[in-house]
Amino acid sequence: MDWITPRLFVQFYESQDHATDKPTELTLANVTVTRDLDGKQEELYANAKTDTLYLPLRIDADISEFTIRIDEKSTDKLTIAYERKNQFVSKACGLKTIYMHLRETHTTDSIKSIAIEQKDILENEDEPGLYIYF
Repeated sequence: MDWITPRLFVQFYESQDHATDKPTELTLANVTVTRDLDGKQEELYANAKTDTLYLPLRIDADISEFTIRIDEKSTDKLTIAYERKNQFVSKACGLKTIYMHLRETHTTDSIKSIAIEQKDILENEDEPGLYIYF
């Protein structure tokens, strides 16, 4: 949908030597994800069994912060920073936000590494924009 502000499509993979091995998709059980909205926690996923996430990035700030908890045992913080640009869609739809120059920081309780696939511009959520290796 070209008229909607995209969410960040995240794909999970098993951690490995990225230079020599092809990544293997990973499904995790009991995944809970929250988003920090000015000190309040919004739950996005609750004890989900999944291999992907769709994370809504903020349209009113240049940073989005998430907490990813797996099996109530490990907790990681993921911060996505970006530049925003509003794009006119139509009179009926108004504006959508395009995210550019994505950067990330994260803790390493269970996350081994992260690769940003759509670093320069995030316009749609059809392809993974971020890979998380566990």
